[in-house]
Amino acid sequence: MRFVINLDSSIDRWKNIKKRLDDLGITAERISAVDGRKKSDPEIRDILYPMNYEYRYLFPRLLSKAEIGCFLSHKKCWQKLVDSDEEWALIMEDDLIISDRAPFYMKDTSWLPKDIKICQLSTHEKNWKLWTKKETIKLSNNDEIIEPLDKAHGTQCYVISKEVAIAALKYSEKLLAPVDDYLFSPYFEINKLFGTYRIQATVVTQFEEGSVIGERKNESLKAPFWVRHGLKRFLIRNKIKKMCRSGVKVESKFI
Repeated sequence: MRFVINLDSSIDRWKNIKKRLDDLGITAERISAVDGRKKSDPEIRDILYPMNYEYRYLFPRLLSKAEIGCFLSHKKCWQKLVDSDEEWALIMEDDLIISDRAPFYMKDTSWLPKDIKICQLSTHEKNWKLWTKKETIKLSNNDEIIEPLDKAHGTQCYVISKEVAIAALKYSEKLLAPVDDYLFSPYFEINKLFGTYRIQATVVTQFEEGSVIGERKNESLKAPFWVRHGLKRFLIRNKIKKMCRSGVKVESKFI
């Protein structure tokens, strides 16, 4: 299964990515994105954990409506996978630059080791640096699979198993953090259960203007200072910093 998340109003984006995928011999189903900007305030309150949620220190601000729309759009894809007879899905957003190397990864999952259940094919931006484990997995095309130790930005393009999709739906009845934090950050359950993996070099990056459904908003309501800078958040951040020091800093390449 292959899905492209696309707002109904973003007709040109769908045309552009469909043409690019067609040129690469890749078929994908368009998923109508959720526009969080159209959600009412009562709807938003039902979707989000409140500001006084006991685990607010894991992500100490409320999501913007755009981030909510992005998360709910990915949930639609996970649900379609869970409801299907398929075991894997490739999920893409529509603001992508796609490499000519992409078909190797997008046509099937034969390249993917059996014990890896979710893997990013994209980098948040070209030549972005992140901490990873020193050990890598070599693929038949001489690319590698790396395992990030800190937050691995971006849900532009990833493969996800039905097993992970079931867990992702289970743990996201209410939303605490943006979808990329939720899936790939060591702060959250999916990373703890399944790990985070990324191909190196990646085959997808995003346009400079970025997503129209998941834009981060600096003006989103922040938790009190004592939550953002309190002991619990300090301890978990310090734990992740220690993990990073055991690894190596690499450049997440796009070719």
